[in-house]
Amino acid sequence: MEHDTPDSVHVEWCRFECILLSFSGIKITKKLASTNAFKQYDTKPVVYAVPHCQGLTYDSEEYWRCIIRSNVLTIYHPTGTCKMGAVDDPTAVVDPELRVKGIQGLRVADASIMPDVPAGNTNAPSIMVGEKAADLILGTNSVKDIPLPADIAAPEIISKVVF
Repeated sequence: MEHDTPDSVHVEWCRFECILLSFSGIKITKKLASTNAFKQYDTKPVVYAVPHCQGLTYDSEEYWRCIIRSNVLTIYHPTGTCKMGAVDDPTAVVDPELRVKGIQGLRVADASIMPDVPAGNTNAPSIMVGEKAADLILGTNSVKDIPLPADIAAPEIISKVVF
C-alpha cells in the first residue's frame, strides 16, 4: 500500500523483513497477553486510528502490515545516513576527515557518519565524533595532549597507539 504523503518514507524504510519481524513480535505479544499471568490484569490491546489502515479488518494480517508500515520510527537514534568511509569507497558520503565528498567546506559531525549502529546508546560515540571534528577543524590533537597517570602512560604502549 503506497501513499503520496511524507509517510511514504517510512514505508520504503521498512521492507519485507522488517514487517515479518514486527508481525512475529505482535503474535508473541498477543500470545503472552492471553496467558493466565496477564489475564488477571484484564489487558486489552490499544487500537490506534491510522488513516492509511481504515477499512481493514482489525487483527487481520493485512491490518497489522499496514499498522507496522505506518508506524516505523527511528526512536531518535538515527545512524548511518551519511556513512563515513575511505575516499575510494563509493558507498561513503563522508571521508575519514568527516568532509562531505564533492562539497567543499562541509563536514558532518554526528551519529549519521557511523556506518553501523553502535550496540549501546549513541550519545558517547556522537560526542567523540564531535571532538574529532573539532580537532580536524582546529588542526589539533586534543587526545594526544591529555596527560596520563604514570602507571598508564607506558611509552611502549603509547607509541603503538595511532592518534
